[in-house]
Amino acid sequence: MFLFLLVLLTSCVRALHSSNDTSLPIISNVEPRVDTTGAIVNAHDGQIVHENGTYFWFAAGYDDCTESSGLNGCAGCAGIPIGPACGCGFEANTSVNLYTSQNLVNWTAHGNVLPQSTRPVATSLFSPRALFNDATQTWVLWYNFVPHYSYAVATAKSPYGPFVTVDDNAGATFRWGNSTRNGGANAGVGDFSLFKDSDGAAYMLYSHDPVPLSPESGISAVNCSTGGADPKGCGKLSVARLTPDFLRSSWDPMTKTGEGDAISGFEAPAMFKRGSTYYALTSAACCYCGAGGKVFVHSATSPLGPYRPQQRTIDFGTGNTTTQGQQTTVTVVVAEDDNDEDSFIWQGDRWQSAPDHLKSHDFQFWTKLQFGSDGEILPMQWVDNCTL
Repeated sequence: MFLFLLVLLTSCVRALHSSNDTSLPIISNVEPRVDTTGAIVNAHDGQIVHENGTYFWFAAGYDDCTESSGLNGCAGCAGIPIGPACGCGFEANTSVNLYTSQNLVNWTAHGNVLPQSTRPVATSLFSPRALFNDATQTWVLWYNFVPHYSYAVATAKSPYGPFVTVDDNAGATFRWGNSTRNGGANAGVGDFSLFKDSDGAAYMLYSHDPVPLSPESGISAVNCSTGGADPKGCGKLSVARLTPDFLRSSWDPMTKTGEGDAISGFEAPAMFKRGSTYYALTSAACCYCGAGGKVFVHSATSPLGPYRPQQRTIDFGTGNTTTQGQQTTVTVVVAEDDNDEDSFIWQGDRWQSAPDHLKSHDFQFWTKLQFGSDGEILPMQWVDNCTL
């Protein structure tokens, strides 16, 4: 899972552990991020959106549980369905925490905005994402839950909630979320990212169909070998345009419209727009993985594609020894700098990185994305601090 945002940014500074200019707001990658009360920020695999001068960070708040040993965070799920019985990270009481900020550095905690009483029972929640619908003046929050990897959608008139789940079968409206191959209606869909375009339309980049695919699927297995990735961790992702109320996919099985063709990757997707180009970032699968994952890039001139794969991945690669690997729960926040150019900050969850081994205290990595003259995203490098 990963996070990603578009913000007002001057530079990210490569430093030994501090910036020389203490007068500028700094995002540290080597110290725990704390809120305005001094508590460690408990925000993971979520999304940051910018509305009316405020950044709203909707994210999963995990228990203060000790993570499983080893690189695979799903070690506790061996032989049982992924869900509340799996241990750390899969508790039924995982919260949807909201933090707000004016500058992406100082964060105010507002607690859980999705009451337990309004969620599907006996399930584990993760990857909450929210957007503001300008037409209905409503906040719409989507989240994934297991067992069976399904989608639910909740609404509220205020970003501070309480959100109320209005459809816990929302995944059934998607092209690949209503299939006997994947387990039935509202099943078999995975990680996702929300994106609101400049015209107010909303899209979801979502995963489905892990390989190996069955012969009756009618689509071929994905080649995830770009950049040397392990194909066993790959599958499919597709872009769906949401209905005007943001409550379901606009996929029409009769006209075959409303969703784009599938692209490679499987987890931790992110969708954003730079100029007139749409980008979709995806990762190979690795559950709460301390090793991180390869990050694939696709681009298109239309939100529904077709998307063109970038030949190089943008992750650190196996040669990085500065930090543990990262996975992305990627979100985009749009702002402009003094030159009327958008800047993009990547935030990646660094699972199993907390010194006290509590999942709620796991670190994130933030860095500014760099683009080549051809529009391709350049590979990231480690920075101790981002200076805004």
